[in-house]
Amino acid sequence: MESKWIGCVDGNFRVGRPAGNEPKVIVLHSLGGPIALATRRFHAVGSLMSCHYAIGKDGTIQQFVSESDTAFHAGLIVNPTSRLVVSQGRVNPNFYSIGVEHEGAPNEAWTESQVEASSRLIADIGRRWRIPLDDARVISHQAIRASADCPGAGCKVAKLITRAQEHFMRRTSPAQPFLRITSRCNRRLAPSRASRIVQTLEAGSHFAAVAFVQGELVCNNSFWYVDEEDNYIWAGATDRPHPIENDGQRDDDQQRSSDSMEAVEQPQSPAHFTGLGELIVDRRLALGVKDYYSVATRKDLIVLHFTAGRSAMSAIQTWKADPQHVATAYVVDMDGTIFEAFDPRNWAYHLGIRGTKMHDVRSIGIEIANVGPLKLQPDGALNWWPPQEQYQTRWCGRDESRCYVESEYRGIHHFATFPEPQLRSVAQLVRQLTSAFSIPRNLAPAQKRLEFDPSFFSNFRGIATHANFRADKWDIGPAFNWDSLGV
Repeated sequence: MESKWIGCVDGNFRVGRPAGNEPKVIVLHSLGGPIALATRRFHAVGSLMSCHYAIGKDGTIQQFVSESDTAFHAGLIVNPTSRLVVSQGRVNPNFYSIGVEHEGAPNEAWTESQVEASSRLIADIGRRWRIPLDDARVISHQAIRASADCPGAGCKVAKLITRAQEHFMRRTSPAQPFLRITSRCNRRLAPSRASRIVQTLEAGSHFAAVAFVQGELVCNNSFWYVDEEDNYIWAGATDRPHPIENDGQRDDDQQRSSDSMEAVEQPQSPAHFTGLGELIVDRRLALGVKDYYSVATRKDLIVLHFTAGRSAMSAIQTWKADPQHVATAYVVDMDGTIFEAFDPRNWAYHLGIRGTKMHDVRSIGIEIANVGPLKLQPDGALNWWPPQEQYQTRWCGRDESRCYVESEYRGIHHFATFPEPQLRSVAQLVRQLTSAFSIPRNLAPAQKRLEFDPSFFSNFRGIATHANFRADKWDIGPAFNWDSLGV
């Protein structure tokens, strides 16, 4: 299915999908205006809006966000009727959905070209991600947010699903069913590089194809073969890269050699730090070399921080926007995703101790996405201080005790809690780093863990916090569960 890549402004979408989420539902929207509105809206800095696709009345498809990334299109849950959304509880639907906008107002009937393009796109998405095409997995925005008239009466959801099912079932039998692998590649669950790998196939091996379909475009080739076990192999890695050509002899060396883009990840240069074992780390937000000091130093200390914000991305973007060699090697998002900002063997300023860099050099900093200090308001709300005027942004109500702890610390009486997935990731990261760098798994005595004590912590080796080195800082604060580290 052909689409035109438009892209989206940073900050209006999220790279990747948190906590291992994958798309499992397709959400239909009406754009509320002409197709050009999508670009204006998604390219407006700070709009915090995006969608994966937008379809015009003439059937053209524009893509703004990669399917493997998170678009901001359906994050607000209000009296949902979708069984799947209800079953996910408080999980943001953006994390597990693909959003498709459609040109026009909610009450406008869709054109035949629009219905056809949308149904084909839905079928392609379903095939790539193995999403069943039914009314539980192809839903309106209103099924998530009851107050939204979206996509409205102009969208005949049942008709759209039926047509998408018809497209989904259409497969073409190859003229040459017995094929040879010409370059190392992967068998996958769906025709997409984002799909799970079933098996790696070596050059020279053979397989029987029962059909071919169109899937993700890789090196100008969107054909994928379906094998007898209903798995998918990119056609560009075979001796017949174009199933519909009569002679089957097209020899595109550039296309075939680039099969590594589809399947087998190649070593990157410079080499990433590999001392974290099987711990999954996301490096897609990594800093440039100008943002830290690429000098390996001996490590004997881990320092925990909180970002005083909601997301890892906002912290890393702040460092990128003003490169002052200020950063931490890792940022752990609220959902447990671990982002590596730079190789932990190197260093950056993260403590801000006037007159010395000694402790920055010897330590590995870990920022934990957490809003930190809260202030109680007359209406019972607990507010955090950024990004608006101080303490004007609501975090939770006082009755939502799971969202905060009440404990006096450095003039503040309430602090935001850390979600369990986040604590588990922090613990795993700390354990791997202490092993990789032979850092003692020592905690300061309980009475000192939140104290500012330069003389004690100057010689301390183990796991400390920002507040141990700065009297004007709260992090990591009294809401952090030290027992969760398991050290």
